[in-house]
Amino acid sequence: MRAQQVKSGSDDRVARYRVRWSDQSAMWSSYPSAPLMGSALLWVQVRRGQEFSFDLIAPAAEIDGISLECSIVGRVGATIWGELIDTRGHVLARGQIDPAGVKAANGHPVLIDGIGLRLEAGQKYHIRLSSENGDDIDCLRVRAFRAPPGKQELNREFLGFSNRRSFAYRALPRQIDIVALFDGSGSLGFVVATLEKRWPGQKIKLLHVADYVKQWSTLADASVVIFMDVYTLGNGAADFDALCFELHRRGGVTVFHQSRAYPDRSGTSAVSYGGRLAQDDAWRKAQRRRCHFALLDAPSSLMPPSLIRSLDDASWTLAGDEGNAHVDADLLCRMRQDVQGKRLPRVTIFASLSREPAIADGFLDHVVRQSYPGPMVLGLVTEYPAGGSLSIVRGYAAAVAASGDAAREVRLFADRDTFRSYVSGGAGEENSRETDLYLLVDGEALMSRDFIAAHVFEHWFADVAAVVGADPVDASGSRPEGMLSDLEGRLADADRNARLRDPVQADGFLNCNRQNFSLKRGAIARCAAAFEALIFADEQRCPDRAAIELGYRLYTDGAIIRSTNLAFAVRCGHAETVAEPASLAVSKSEIARALQAEPEFALASRRWATTGGDGTDRALPGDVCASRARAHRPLRVLTYRWHVPHQYELYKLPHAFTLATKLGNGMVDAWQFDQRPLRPNVRLRPAETIDTRDYDVAILHFDENVLAPHLTHGVVSSVWGEPFRWLLSLPDIPKIAICHGTVQFVGQYGADPARKTEFLIHDDERVRLVAMLAAAGVKVICNSHQAAGEWQFQNSEVIWHGFDPQEFPQGNLMRDVLALEPDIHRPHYRGAWEHRIVEDLLDPGIRIETARHPAAPLEMRGTNAFAVRNFRSYVDRIRSFTCYLNTTLRSPMPRSRGEAMMTGVIPVCLRNHDVDLFIERGVDGFYADSPEELADFTNHLFRDRTAAATMAAAARRKAMDVFNHDRYLASWTRVLKDVVG
Repeated sequence: MRAQQVKSGSDDRVARYRVRWSDQSAMWSSYPSAPLMGSALLWVQVRRGQEFSFDLIAPAAEIDGISLECSIVGRVGATIWGELIDTRGHVLARGQIDPAGVKAANGHPVLIDGIGLRLEAGQKYHIRLSSENGDDIDCLRVRAFRAPPGKQELNREFLGFSNRRSFAYRALPRQIDIVALFDGSGSLGFVVATLEKRWPGQKIKLLHVADYVKQWSTLADASVVIFMDVYTLGNGAADFDALCFELHRRGGVTVFHQSRAYPDRSGTSAVSYGGRLAQDDAWRKAQRRRCHFALLDAPSSLMPPSLIRSLDDASWTLAGDEGNAHVDADLLCRMRQDVQGKRLPRVTIFASLSREPAIADGFLDHVVRQSYPGPMVLGLVTEYPAGGSLSIVRGYAAAVAASGDAAREVRLFADRDTFRSYVSGGAGEENSRETDLYLLVDGEALMSRDFIAAHVFEHWFADVAAVVGADPVDASGSRPEGMLSDLEGRLADADRNARLRDPVQADGFLNCNRQNFSLKRGAIARCAAAFEALIFADEQRCPDRAAIELGYRLYTDGAIIRSTNLAFAVRCGHAETVAEPASLAVSKSEIARALQAEPEFALASRRWATTGGDGTDRALPGDVCASRARAHRPLRVLTYRWHVPHQYELYKLPHAFTLATKLGNGMVDAWQFDQRPLRPNVRLRPAETIDTRDYDVAILHFDENVLAPHLTHGVVSSVWGEPFRWLLSLPDIPKIAICHGTVQFVGQYGADPARKTEFLIHDDERVRLVAMLAAAGVKVICNSHQAAGEWQFQNSEVIWHGFDPQEFPQGNLMRDVLALEPDIHRPHYRGAWEHRIVEDLLDPGIRIETARHPAAPLEMRGTNAFAVRNFRSYVDRIRSFTCYLNTTLRSPMPRSRGEAMMTGVIPVCLRNHDVDLFIERGVDGFYADSPEELADFTNHLFRDRTAAATMAAAARRKAMDVFNHDRYLASWTRVLKDVVG
C-alpha cells in the first residue's frame, strides 16, 4: 500500500493521501481527486503457499506508527500471516489472524499492530501477506490507519515488470485467450489478413503496442501473446525483454510473428537501437529469441513459413501444406504444453529425517509453506532410527493422503534398494517415472519460501543439468524462524556466496552439495553412484567427497550447472541430531588427495585446492605446482569499465571495485552484459560523487590510442582517452595501469590499404605516453613480454591472462577452424591478408568460422542471469572447434585464443607475442613465421584426426596450467601488495 501526501486545493493544512496497492497483475490506486482516504476493499485471491504483497510510502510528515487491519471477506477456515518490512529487509512487525481474529475497536481483526513504531518520513515499507493453510481466500479488506476515512474509488494502473526468478502462480484457463500486439508501421488490414491466414479459427484480440501499459491486465491474463513484427516497445530492448520475461513468469506463451522482411525504422541512426534492428539480421534474431517461439513468415521465394522454438532453435512443423501453413488448435495446444511442462515439473525432494521430533516437525512445516505450486514428492531417508520423528512424518503423510491432493506425496526410504528402485523407475514405481527434478535439502533446516521454486525456475532452461545453492546458515543459538525471516529480506549475492564451498565461482562444480542441490532426471545416469552417496552415509565415500565427485562428473561431461541465491535455509539442528556418523567429515585436502586419480581434477580445482576459503594450505596430488599469494587485506579499488572480459577475471580478487562513470567516454557508463557477468563486489558510480580518500588504489586501463585518437583514421572518438586522463590526474592515490594494446604504427586503422610486412611505429606518441605514466609513478601491467619490450615502460611487469577451468569444460572437436571476426577497421592488426592466404590454402571442406553463438534466449538482456547464460553459450561455441587460427600481427596475447585453448582447441598461430614461450610446437599447438606453414599444419590436423585429438588434450592441459587463474590472481595479489604497501 502506498500512501502519498498531496495538497488540498481548499485547505493546505488538511493532509490528503493517495493510496496504492498491488496484486500480482496490476497496481490499484485511488483516483488523485478522491477525498481523504481510509479503508479499501481489495478483491484479490490469496492462495495457499503464495504471497500477496504491497508497499507503503510513509507521508512527508513523520508519523509515529501504523496499524494494518485485514478482514477475511471470502471463505472461512484460513489463517493470514502478515509482516511489515523496511528497505533493508528487516521485519519491523508481524502478526497473524484467523477467522475469529483479534478485533480492533472498530470490530476488524488487527493483522499488524505497529503502534509505537517510528516510520521514517517518505520511506518505503513492504507489507507481505500469506495464507499457509486452510482454504483460499477470495477477498480481503485491508485498512491502514493514519489515513482519515472518506470516499474510496479505485483505478487500475500499470505496476511494472518483475524479474524475480520464480514462476508466478497461475491456474490454467479453460479456454485459450490470444492477444496480438502490432506497432502500426504496416496497414491494419495486412495485420488482420496475416493473422487470419496463419492463425485460422482463433479469436485474437488485437492491441496497439503503444497501449501495452494500459492493456497490461489483458496481456497478463492472456494464454498466448503474439508480437506482430514488434521488435521494441520504445527506443531500446529493455522494456521488450522485461515484458516477455514477466509473461513467461505468468505462464503465457509468447510468439514472435515476423510477417515482414525488415522492421520499419526509416530515418533512424545506424548506431541507434532502431537503426541496428533495420540493418542487422543478427539483432533481429536476438530480439525474436526473447519469445518462446518465432513464426517466420517474411515474404521469400526460398523460405516457406516456419515455426522455431527459441530455447534450442528446433523447428516445429506447421499444420497444412506449404501454401497454407498455419497454427491449428492441436499445434497451439502442444506449444502451451511445452511451455507449461517446464514451469511446473514434478519435483522429488530428498532429505535425511532428523532424530529430533521438534526439528523434524519444523522442517515439515516449511515444506508445507513452499510457494511452489507444482507436483511434489517428499522423500525422507530413514536409514537411522528416528524415534518420535518417524511418528510425526507418518502423521504428516496420512494427512497428505487424506487430503486427496494428487500433487503431493510422502515416501520413506529406509535403504538403498528402495531408493534405487524409485530413481530408476523400477517395478511398482510408476510415479517416479514422472519425476523431472531431484532436489537434495537439509532435513534439519528451515527452507525459504521460494526454495523449491528457485531451483525449478533455473531448470526452466532445458540445457541446465544441475542447480546449486549455498549451505544452510547455522542458527547458532538464535531463533531459526527469526533468522530465516531476516535472510528473506536480504538478497545480496555476497551473503549467499559466503556459504559456498567455492565463493569465487558460484556455479562451479566444486559447489555441488547435499543440502541445496537439484539435478534433472536425465542427468542421473552420468553420476548415479555419487548421487546415491549424497543421499546415504557411506564408510568409503563421505558426502562432501561424493558431492564434488558428482559435480566433477557433470563438468567432464560438459553439463551446465547454474546457481541460485533465492534458495537458502537456516539449520536448527545440532551435531548429535544429524542422522549420519560425524566421523565421516573430512578436510578439503583429504578430498583433493582422494580424487587425485581424476585426470584433470587437480588442475580444474587448483585455486580452491591450494588456497581454500578457510585460509589453510592444501596438499596437491602428484607434481602439480601452483602459484599463490594471499591478500593482506581487502582493498577499495577505483577504476572504470574498459575491457570487460579482462576485468571480469580481475574482479575475482577479494576486493571492492568501484567503476567510475560519466567521464566523457560513454563506453565506461555501463557494463557489457553481453560479454561477461558483473560480479557482486563491483559497483558503478558517477565520477562527481567519488572522493579518492575512500580508496586504497586506482587501476587504469589504456590502449595505444588514449593520447592519440587522431591517428586512428577517424575510427576512434576524440574522447576515447578521457577516463584514462581523469584517473591519472587524481592526486594522493597509488596507481596501477593495464596496457591493452601495442604501439601505434604508420598506416594503422586501414589508412594504408596494402599488406604490411614491417611496421613503422609512431615513436613520439610512445615516448609521450611512457613519460606521462613514469611522471605519475604508475606501475604498468602488460599482456605479453613482446608488448612490454616495445613500449619500454619505466616500471612494468607482464601478467598473462588467467581463466577459471571450471568455466571451460573439455571441447568436442565437432567443428573445424575458429578464427576472430574480420575487422575492417584494423586489417593489419588482425592479419587480414595472412588470414586470407591460410584460407585459400586449406583443403576443400575445411571451414573457418567465428565465435558467433546463439546467446541466451528468453532471458532479460542487461541482467546477470542473461550474462551468465550468454557467456556459457559463447564457451560452448568455442569448445566445439578443433583448432584456433591466429594470424594477428599486433595483438598482445589474444584473449579468445587462451579461452579456446582452455577447452582443448589447438592453437595454430603466427609467431609473435610470446607464443613460443607457452606452445611446444607440434605437441600442444603450432606456431610458424608464415601463413603457408599454418595452412600446411592445419591440413595435417584434419588428415590425421587421431593426432589432432592427442594434441587437443595436450593443449588443454597446458592451458589449464599456464593460464590457470590461480597464477593470474596470485600475481595480481602480489602486485597490489607491493604498490599499496
